[in-house]
Amino acid sequence: MKILFPAVLFFAAATFVAAAPMPVRVVSVSPVTTEIICALGAFDCLVGRSSACDYPATVKTLPVSGDFGTIYAEKTALLNPTLVVSTELYRPVDRRMLEQLGIKYELFKDDSIEDYFSAVARLGELVGRKPEAAMLIASGRAALRRLEAAPRPEREPRVLILAGIMPLYAAGGRGYLAEAVKLAGGNNAASTFQGAFTPVSPEWVAAGNIEIILPVGHGITLDGLATLPGLAGVPAIRNHQVIAGEIPESLARPGPRLFCGIEKLRDYFLAFSAASSAALSRETGKKPLSTMRSSDSREVKFLR
Repeated sequence: MKILFPAVLFFAAATFVAAAPMPVRVVSVSPVTTEIICALGAFDCLVGRSSACDYPATVKTLPVSGDFGTIYAEKTALLNPTLVVSTELYRPVDRRMLEQLGIKYELFKDDSIEDYFSAVARLGELVGRKPEAAMLIASGRAALRRLEAAPRPEREPRVLILAGIMPLYAAGGRGYLAEAVKLAGGNNAASTFQGAFTPVSPEWVAAGNIEIILPVGHGITLDGLATLPGLAGVPAIRNHQVIAGEIPESLARPGPRLFCGIEKLRDYFLAFSAASSAALSRETGKKPLSTMRSSDSREVKFLR
């Protein structure tokens, strides 16, 4: 027994080392999956990103191994990933390359708010952050409950969600952006169009009585829209109601910042509605029906 005991210890130790799980090495070529992984506290699992992945700022230190939804084969292989994640892989050759290299890949839907919750849960499993995923989901669902119970604008402003400018591309009646505007208390001007996104003509926009424009695509600005033929007279452009800054940045992708973005958009709509009501009362000599306030009881100031 004295001779066998050290051997047994050696065998047990060797077995333990062999059973230790391999570290997860993730290449993410979608800004959505990259942001979720970071929100789960799993930045250290990331070894590569797409050129479109820019949030949080720390991800810019990672090697670029592809564009949004596409992969640079050689660069990706050199990173030795155990997993590639994205919301889409546009080229069949990328899928074949990953399969030939024996690299697992997983794609996530990003069409709706529920898709976001599903992505968080699954990514939490893949990177070993299930408790963090549960907390992130709970936080998002709590935000949804707050939004559903929050005050609504006295009158829903007519909103155009623009994802592209050349040509004009709007968010239609389906998708997380349509859900976001509805939750915030707005009226999506393109809600009658089927699908998440739809091309629209300048003539359609000019005739649509658009009161607010929410740009979620790169490079869409008030000045740029005003130069397009026929759009200078659109109420949103004429009255400088093209939202800029944190709100569109938060809503541009269905990630962890989405709910904060919807809450800020709700405050914007409340302020717009209150200001519109006050202007109407001045014209008609009647008092506004109510004073709109945000959910934290602070008076909302009109955002210009």
